[in-house]
Amino acid sequence: MDSKELFSEKVEQYRNSRPKYSCGLLSDMKEKFEIDEATTIADIGAGTGIFTELLLDLGAKVIAIEPNAAMVEQLRLALQCKELEIHERPAESTEVESNSVDIITAAQSFHWFDQDAFKVECKRILNGDGPVCLIWNTRIEDAAINVKTAEIYTAFCPNFKGFIGFGGGVQYSENSVSEFFEGEYDKKVYEFPLTYDKQGFINRSLSASYALVEGDRQYETFVKALEVLFDKYEEDGKVIVPNESILYYGNI
Repeated sequence: MDSKELFSEKVEQYRNSRPKYSCGLLSDMKEKFEIDEATTIADIGAGTGIFTELLLDLGAKVIAIEPNAAMVEQLRLALQCKELEIHERPAESTEVESNSVDIITAAQSFHWFDQDAFKVECKRILNGDGPVCLIWNTRIEDAAINVKTAEIYTAFCPNFKGFIGFGGGVQYSENSVSEFFEGEYDKKVYEFPLTYDKQGFINRSLSASYALVEGDRQYETFVKALEVLFDKYEEDGKVIVPNESILYYGNI
């Protein structure tokens, strides 16, 4: 399947169950990059607009770039304002005007891009030497509930490639980030534990690109295993999933 279609069957789950990002991360971006109503940000691989919405909340004008038609439809339904422009385009060919954006962001999406072509496109659309910000939520690898969740994915999901915060069928690494920035970048890590009720935990697990979908042969058994895992770790009907928001930023 074309990577841009991977989430087509999971759009509603994705929008409703994927977490936002650390408030500290957004506050630091606003202060460091002096984001205000005069700032134009290209949010690349915007998905259903989870990070896009947070950028709008900072007061910026945002151009959201997303190739998946189903996600773009959800993005349009969720966010409608004059400060937002939407392009149904891939990261490597955004059709954004040259030299027109001050900052580029890619939240939970850089690992899906052709990174060389994306870099060329970043250089084309950036106005001056504005930063590129690569952002992820990543589950903490050695936390018990995350270890057990990864074991369930490994047992049931053929496209699960292992850890790095459950990066999906394609994973990012420090090496790929360093290569993109040619070794010149900064990194900040923010504690951001996630709290879920049972249905929220199941929906978040099912929203992964590699997760089984209804109709797959082992789908019901897979979901049951997630339910049993939740029951093992829940307290007062909730589980806490240890997680961090990570910001990489630099000039290219």
